[in-house]
Amino acid sequence: MQASNQKLWVGIDVGSKSFHAALDFPMLFTNQTALSVVDLPQREIKFTNAGVKSFLSWVQAQQNNFFAEYSEDTFDDLPLSIVMESTEIYSFTLFTNLYREQR
Repeated sequence: MQASNQKLWVGIDVGSKSFHAALDFPMLFTNQTALSVVDLPQREIKFTNAGVKSFLSWVQAQQNNFFAEYSEDTFDDLPLSIVMESTEIYSFTLFTNLYREQR
């Protein structure tokens, strides 16, 4: 089942050696608790190819945990929307690596 045009938003703060990511899940379920910004799932990831793979695995695990906590139904993955600050070469490199891993 697809969660009706809802998206999982990821905010990323990009640095030269690492990036910080926070996930914001849409409000899909009546038993779901709204989270404040400080309570969003977040993680610091090394700015490497292995780090990008680790980030994507972490996002997948967070989605699995989210649906397991709030629903007994089976859902497809939520479409992933990423926003990040523009830090010239670092943002572009991260975008390129994420794009490559998603294909």
